[in-house]
Amino acid sequence: MEDQAALDKERWDSITENFDLLFAKVEEVDRMQHKLEAKVDISATVLDQMIKDQQTLAKQLESTGQAVAQLSLRQMRNEEEMQSSTASSETSTVPPFRPRRPGTSHTAS
Repeated sequence: MEDQAALDKERWDSITENFDLLFAKVEEVDRMQHKLEAKVDISATVLDQMIKDQQTLAKQLESTGQAVAQLSLRQMRNEEEMQSSTASSETSTVPPFRPRRPGTSHTAS
């Protein structure tokens, strides 16, 4: 009977040791999960900021595109106005101004 009691105690000690090891592993897994959770939270925060930055850049890009388009249209209008004003002045009926040559007089007869 004494042998049986010693055998039972040995088994219970082994079971208790295995439970201790199991709980240690569970605690380790729990710590790792908390670390992972913290990293996921940080990653989510970084991702949210990246999305906001991307939206800001998209708005800035759109504004820049509109400004470039407006400047291009103004430039084209200015060039057209300059071309039309030089073309109309070339077809004008008033002769262009020419300076007098030295030694000629300006008397009407």
